[in-house]
Amino acid sequence: MKRFGLMKLLFDKEGDGTGGGGGGAGSLLNTGGSNGSSTTPTAQGAQGAASGVDKSGGDPNAAGAAGATNWISALPKELQEDASLKKFTDIQGLAQSYINAQKLIGADKIPVPGKHSTEEDWKNVFQKLGLPETPDKYEVKFGEQATLDKKFIDEFKTLSHKAGILPKQAQQLADWFTQSNASAEAEIIKTREAQVAKEINDLRTEWGKAFDDKIQYANNALTKFADKETMDYFAKTGLANDVRLVKLLSGMGEQLFKEGKIADSGGTSGRLSPMEARKEANKIIGDPTHPYHVKSHPGHKAAIEEVAALFNMASEKST
Repeated sequence: MKRFGLMKLLFDKEGDGTGGGGGGAGSLLNTGGSNGSSTTPTAQGAQGAASGVDKSGGDPNAAGAAGATNWISALPKELQEDASLKKFTDIQGLAQSYINAQKLIGADKIPVPGKHSTEEDWKNVFQKLGLPETPDKYEVKFGEQATLDKKFIDEFKTLSHKAGILPKQAQQLADWFTQSNASAEAEIIKTREAQVAKEINDLRTEWGKAFDDKIQYANNALTKFADKETMDYFAKTGLANDVRLVKLLSGMGEQLFKEGKIADSGGTSGRLSPMEARKEANKIIGDPTHPYHVKSHPGHKAAIEEVAALFNMASEKST
């Protein structure tokens, strides 16, 4: 059957697949290029999506950077060049920063003084932080064991206020000082007690068995000449254990007892200390006229026995 015109063209393309028809797969009108291929706009989009290349290379950071560039590029040029905006990779980060900034608006802010700030500048800062208006406004409490007078406490408050020390910090310093002071005093007392014990022990060694008698002489002299207030003072201040004072009073009491000017209220035996006994024995031996050296003297034997007793007493130790 012979065909003419468009009908002939249509049926010929359907029959042999030439001219871009492709067995009915082509378009009715050939609008392609010289190679005869052609696609519709819809087909082009599908093809591009399926075969297109990912320019980001699969790097999410690159995608984020591209996003940051996109939103910044929409701003005026003077804003684009602001370094503070470059830290934001997206609008969400910028929005969050703005919200945080808004929360700070209206809050009481304290500027940090610089190296050229005056004492008044620092004082204003400390007062905003809670520094009392005047030193006497501090409510600082020291422990009773610190044994501090009012003058020290007042000076502490004055210096704390001048240095800008806040009340809580001042109390912490007061607590530390109280503890340190108490520990120092306890150490002083311990050291003093050890020193007194050593001095008394040395005195016992020096006086030997005459120790009790010597102490009694000292007490006799103290009772004779000191009133109750003085005796209480000696006990309170520790002078009652001062070896130098005890020796002085003992010598006075013994001398007054020998002269009959003071009574032996303690019942002393008249025993000499080792040093005194040795001194007395040497005195007898050193006197050529003493009966100790004169055999014909009636008291010669008694003198020899006395010197022997004195040397025995000089070698005795206290018990």
